[in-house]
Amino acid sequence: MTMLSVTPIINDLFASCAYIVSRADCLQALVIDPADDASGHIAAFLREHALSDIFIALTHEHFDHIAGVERLRQQFGAQVVCSRACSESIGRPEKNFSRYLTGIDRIFGPSDLICEEVSNAIDWCDERIEFVPTPGHSPGSVCIAVCNALFTGDTLIKDLRTVTKLPGGNRTGLRKSINLLLTRFPAATMVYPGHGEPFRLSQADREVILGNIKS
Repeated sequence: MTMLSVTPIINDLFASCAYIVSRADCLQALVIDPADDASGHIAAFLREHALSDIFIALTHEHFDHIAGVERLRQQFGAQVVCSRACSESIGRPEKNFSRYLTGIDRIFGPSDLICEEVSNAIDWCDERIEFVPTPGHSPGSVCIAVCNALFTGDTLIKDLRTVTKLPGGNRTGLRKSINLLLTRFPAATMVYPGHGEPFRLSQADREVILGNIKS
């Protein structure tokens, strides 16, 4: 069985994490949370590795995780998949927070695929990608599971507080979402968060994480 390759790329300005998921025997790539709008590092990587069939998956709607979406759409004809709430919010500067993070209103087109309309799963490169609704940090938050990897955006970050005080945040919802992740996925699952370093799910201390939820 061909192993997945996960390449992290630190996004411009915000130090958030994008990930390029690929396989050596496949020309497709899954790009998670591209926000490198200025540098173009993700596009350069895709060209260098001759990856031309691109899917973009968004863990949530905030600008520090989506800023590079339109660049990849324009240059690669990439398709976007995200939750319904995320798709609606990325087109509104007050919802995607570009207005507040940069002082400039940025509008992104709606996603090509809505998670809820594809039963929260798609087939990609002979793998099954699952989208797990995890509202709490934002209404449109999902975590993305493929093989033994789990991409959690801002829902689960090791040793950091997950913020719920932003508009649309919900502390009770986040607690339920984190409990779901900790009980649903095996302890050996590799977690790739929206900020910081990857870690095993077994390294996530339930009491510490839940106690650190920031209202």
